[in-house]
Amino acid sequence: MPVERDEKGRWLKGHSGNQNGMPKRLAEIRTLAREYTKEAIETLVNLMRDETKEASCRVRAAQELLDRAWGKPTQPLDHQGEAFSLVLNLGGK
Repeated sequence: MPVERDEKGRWLKGHSGNQNGMPKRLAEIRTLAREYTKEAIETLVNLMRDETKEASCRVRAAQELLDRAWGKPTQPLDHQGEAFSLVLNLGGK
């Protein structure tokens, strides 16, 4: 059965480019990996707190923890004419 798209290339309602869903093996691997979530987070916390580790290692561990807790920060673009600047919102009000 051919995959149906509209004139803009979007999938029509009820159609998908992945008609068979996620491969079973990938689902099994994801389930197995999730069994180690608690241990992986504990490892990141230990690395972040270990003052014998390089600062870059500690910062990266802290960054990974924050990304998992709060999601990666967004970086909205402020486009004005031909040039644009990157606007980074750090959560200030």
